[in-house]
Amino acid sequence: MGRAEGMTLFVADTSVLMAVAKDSVSLDSILDALLCDALYVTKPVLEELRRLAQGSGEKARYARWILNNLLDRAVKVLDSDCDGKRFDDRIICSVKKLGAVLVTFDKEMVRKCRSEGVKVVVLRKFGRRLEVFTSA
Repeated sequence: MGRAEGMTLFVADTSVLMAVAKDSVSLDSILDALLCDALYVTKPVLEELRRLAQGSGEKARYARWILNNLLDRAVKVLDSDCDGKRFDDRIICSVKKLGAVLVTFDKEMVRKCRSEGVKVVVLRKFGRRLEVFTSA
């Protein structure tokens, strides 16, 4: 996947896509906050969504909505993966390998990124406002 030199590649984790599916935050507001026109996911995120979609309940319904309505339209899937058993570890490894920035709402994922030296953008919703915090 080619990209212009100096252009930041933002990779979303499952928490970001679930927030969009729950309609608690719009994809456009995320893209605007990041000053970008595209958001990406890695294969482990796609696998996690497929696993969740097989279940029942709210999370399964949201995962199915993401798979049917968001991926390959507004969010692009990158062909990147790493070995490992845990989705979080594979996502972080992939982001690191790509030289990308992880976008998340997940506090535990932020902690893991910091310990691995992976750049991360933390999204927080304050009323109708979406704020972006960066961490290295």
